[in-house]
Amino acid sequence: MDSSGSVTLHWASMESKLHQLTNPAVLYLGLATTALSGWLQALGQERISAERAAIIYALDPVYGAAFAYLVLGETLGTRGIAGALIVFLASLISQGAIRSWLSDIVETRAEREREKAG
Repeated sequence: MDSSGSVTLHWASMESKLHQLTNPAVLYLGLATTALSGWLQALGQERISAERAAIIYALDPVYGAAFAYLVLGETLGTRGIAGALIVFLASLISQGAIRSWLSDIVETRAEREREKAG
C-alpha cells in the first residue's frame, strides 16, 4: 500500500514470480513427481488388491526416509527410526508375514526332528 491507502503492483516481484512458474525445477516437480507418480499409482492399483495397496502407501514415509538417506545423506533420529520400525512391523503383521514366517520356522524344526527320529 502506498500513502493514499491504495494497493500498488510491484512489477519486479511479479516478474520474479512468473519466472518461478517457468523454472525447470518447478515444472519437473509438477510433472514428474505429481502427475507422473499419480498416473503410475493408478496403473499399479489396478493390478493389486486393495489390502496390498494400503500397505504400500502406509510405507511411504519409510521409503521416503530410506531414499533421503541414500540420495541426500539425511539421517533419522531415534524417534524416526522407532517410527519407521513400527510402521514396517505393522505392515508385516497386517499381511500375516510374521505369522507365516513363524509357522515356517516351526514346520522346519518339526521336519528336522522327524528326520532325526526316523
